Amino acid sequence: MSIPNYWNIKHRLRYLLSGSISTPLKCTAENFTRFINNDCGHINTLSWPMLKFAILAEGFKILMLKTDNHYDFFRRLDYIPWYILIKLYDIILSKENKNIMCLQVTASKDILINSSRVVIICSKNSKEL
Repeated sequence: MSIPNYWNIKHRLRYLLSGSISTPLKCTAENFTRFINNDCGHINTLSWPMLKFAILAEGFKILMLKTDNHYDFFRRLDYIPWYILIKLYDIILSKENKNIMCLQVTASKDILINSSRVVIICSKNSKEL
């Protein structure tokens, strides 16, 4: 499956500053119609721990996470202080809390800086299908 990377620094900062991860929908007649027809695109976000839980609860095994390397680290110098701050937080957090928060994934350079999309590759035993 492929999902927007709402765990990157761009979206974390947007949430920190505005309380919204994605750009809010404009109040237009077209958007109201789309909303009524349940066609608003990505309107709900999931944290990686919740998404991982749902995948595992449905009997899937997570094989790999890949990112699209859409962003260039050196073209986003404004993200470097935030990246350092998150990495420092990762260093001081206990191992147990890192595991609970899944920071091995969400504090990785690829997730934080390089990507706009995350691809989650899973498998499920065919006998269960």
